[in-house]
Amino acid sequence: MWPILSTSATTVFGLLPMVILGSSLNRPIAISIISGVVFSTVLTLILVPNVYLLVESMSRKKAI
Repeated sequence: MWPILSTSATTVFGLLPMVILGSSLNRPIAISIISGVVFSTVLTLILVPNVYLLVESMSRKKAI
């Protein structure tokens, strides 16, 4: 979990100056990258483990 969070945080913090001080061409690109990184981090840390647990519990019920 720590490597995922640290990589995402460095990407977001690295792009913040581009969002704050960037030109009109760079700002939308930085915003879309930041939102994609945040979305993929949430997906990786919350949704994927919960789907795995759901599938695992369903397969255990079938085995019994």
